[in-house]
Formats: sequence, C-alpha cells, structure tokens
Amino acid sequence: MKKYYYLFLFTALISILLLSCQFIPSLKSNKSISPNNNSFDIHSNDANQNSDSNNNYENSNNNSDDFVIPCSNAVHITIREFINNQQCSSYLVKENETLNDILMRYNSTCAPNASLKLIKELNNITSTNDVKAGTTLKIPETTMKNGSIYTISQGDTWSKICEKYYPVYDIDSIMKLLIFINDYKNDILPLGDTIFLPKI
Repeated sequence: MKKYYYLFLFTALISILLLSCQFIPSLKSNKSISPNNNSFDIHSNDANQNSDSNNNYENSNNNSDDFVIPCSNAVHITIREFINNQQCSSYLVKENETLNDILMRYNSTCAPNASLKLIKELNNITSTNDVKAGTTLKIPETTMKNGSIYTISQGDTWSKICEKYYPVYDIDSIMKLLIFINDYKNDILPLGDTIFLPKI
C-alpha cells in the first residue's frame, strides 16, 4: 500500500515540476519582455523626438541663408504719375503779362525753376515765348502753394534730403522726381542754391 502511495506522490511531484518548468519561463518571458519593450519604446520615441528636434534645428540653421528679408514698404513714385495727379486751376494770360510775372506769385513757396518746369510740363510749353495774352494755362496751385523752398547747405546731397523730407518714399524715385521738378541737369547740388520740395 505504501508502495503505491509513494509512487503516486512521485508521479504527482514529477507532474508539478513539469508544469512549473513550462509556466515559469513563460511568466519570466512576459515579465521581462513587456517592460523592456515599453522602456525601449519610450527610449525610441525620445530618440526619435530628439532626432526630429535635432533635424529641425539643423534645418533651421541650414536654411538660415534662405530667410527672405521683407521687401521695403517704401512708396515708389514716377515723374509722370506726379504730373498727371496735379490739381490745376485755369489761368487766362493778360495783355503784356509774361510767364515770369505769373511765376512771381508763387516765389515764396516754390522756387522759380520748379514753378516754370511744372507749368511748362503741364501745358506742353517748349518756349516761354509761346505764352501770349489770351492763352489759358493750367496752374498747379495746390502743389506750388503747399510746398517749401530749401536752401542747399554744406554736406547736402539729394539722397540725404530725400531721406529727411520723404522718408516713406523710395529714394531713387523721389530723387529723380526732385531733380526733374527743379530742372537740374545732374545730381550736383551747388551750395546756396534753392530747390523746391513739393508736399506729396
């Protein structure tokens, strides 16, 4: 009887050991793989994020030369645009009246060269001899009255004057306009000369 009892215990023990051998590795495997995978995933994500961050940083550095500098908002103005936008009044030339007589009415706010240039341009006059009694002239009174006369001093240049009095305008375009209006042949400004600065 004892013989069968011991045989039963031995068989049961062997069965338990066999089951344990199958279950424990699986349990160990589940416990080790899952945390490792999680930790790997986290590390992998961090690595990817760091990699992306580094790539973004490198791209931003590499593309630093590609940054587009905003274009200047300076207003561009042409001579023709300025002339065409003049608000003019009509003036009937009287007997024995010359163009110079008419220009003298505006000499306190508009330099003679500029007023003559404007009137000639607006009326398509090539010679002052063309202005005779009975001729109707277009006079840009608003511009000639609202502008100012500037006397050239030491160190003055067209660009400096433009930057100071016309800061919102494109320097090259406003320079060309002022040189044209004041009837200068070049960009040289003789000391003591007076020029007309229109209010634009």
